[in-house]
Amino acid sequence: MLKILKIKENEYRNIYVISDIHAHGNLLENLLKKIKYSKEDLFIVLGDSCDRGNELEKTYEILFKLKKENNLIHLLGNHEKMLEDYYMDINTKTYLMKENGGNGTKIILEDNEELKDNILDFIYEMPHIVESENYIFVHAGIDKKLSLENQDEKYILWTRDRFWLDKSSKNNKIIVFGHRIQEYGNIKVDNFYNYIGMDCGTYKFNRLGCYELKSKKIYMSEENI
Repeated sequence: MLKILKIKENEYRNIYVISDIHAHGNLLENLLKKIKYSKEDLFIVLGDSCDRGNELEKTYEILFKLKKENNLIHLLGNHEKMLEDYYMDINTKTYLMKENGGNGTKIILEDNEELKDNILDFIYEMPHIVESENYIFVHAGIDKKLSLENQDEKYILWTRDRFWLDKSSKNNKIIVFGHRIQEYGNIKVDNFYNYIGMDCGTYKFNRLGCYELKSKKIYMSEENI
């Protein structure tokens, strides 16, 4: 059964959205310094904080700190799902495929049992979808022909469909998603099709973006490769 979390936007001063960190803890740290957040703010991470990067421990140190301060909602991404399935012996092959970048995470977690347990506990709590008055947050996408409760887990974690082109849905909320790298590593805000694409291609372009929903301000963190 899908975990769907509902939030109220007016309970937070600012709502910051980040996606596809992929174990780039330095980029995340630099981004947070630019934002200068407070405990009145909320961070929504759209999934895929593990794999493909070299700063796994630092990434989760930051995320766990945000969670402890009650500032964080982290959605389930396909990489969290693969990691969980690997350690539950549900699907061990997909996670270790070279293109998925999970082997580096596996090596680190084999030497750090406490971190592994903490991450798996963290994943277990993650919602699949977050909904507010004006937005739907999901990792990869939404089948707009279906209600949120009837979404297919594989679809919302893995789809590469241009789902936003489907105008059949009466739900006009803005869909905020990651997973699909946006052009030139920039956050894509499309006011015609009502979506915000958040994946800046951290592991490809060495860029991590953040979008603040109320001010509509974009923050970027990047490093020279």
